[in-house]
Amino acid sequence: MARRGVLLWLWVLTGCASVGYQPTPPGPGVPTVSVFQIEPRLVRVGQEATLSFHYEDGDADITEAYLREAELRDFSYVFWLQPTRLDMSSHVGKVAGMVEIRLRWDSEGIRMYEVYVVDKKGNKSNRLRASVTVQ
Repeated sequence: MARRGVLLWLWVLTGCASVGYQPTPPGPGVPTVSVFQIEPRLVRVGQEATLSFHYEDGDADITEAYLREAELRDFSYVFWLQPTRLDMSSHVGKVAGMVEIRLRWDSEGIRMYEVYVVDKKGNKSNRLRASVTVQ
């Protein structure tokens, strides 16, 4: 229960760290992401987990997806790092789909991730967050 309180507090703090991101207002042709999750949510060091999310774009012109990470480890907090560009080449021309990424960590901590997609016109989707605890 205390861990959830820490996570909530961290989410509040990290909201200020990603102020520079401005999604395109929802509307026709603007992509969206949904169902962003990491399974399992509790892993051991060296164990793999699957990060996944769904996307939709009526224009079928998604060109990029971005993943940003922040972490809490040993009572120190690292704010959002620069986003990592995800390979979306297998999703070109698709109106909807699911992206899966396998991750493995080499140290303990709480990792928080944020994901969003961008289409050919530069429209940015909403962003979603998920977390995983590595023990």
